[in-house]
Amino acid sequence: MSVPSYVALIAFLAMVVFYAIENRSRHSALGFSIAATVVAISEFFLDRWPFAIAALGFAGVALRRWCSARTRGSRT
Repeated sequence: MSVPSYVALIAFLAMVVFYAIENRSRHSALGFSIAATVVAISEFFLDRWPFAIAALGFAGVALRRWCSARTRGSRT
């Protein structure tokens, strides 16, 4: 396995962990988004662009959820 493969594997495992603890902290959505972005970048380096685009989609959705949770939290 190459270095980008290991990076993608570790970042994917981080995505799974952040998804599992999503209900415990609003910051887990930000962690999920960062991990998904790392997966996307490494998938582009591995020339697996369909997976990279999917990971960028997950990152965008998670970032939006984090932003909405952050604004909801500051109003209370």
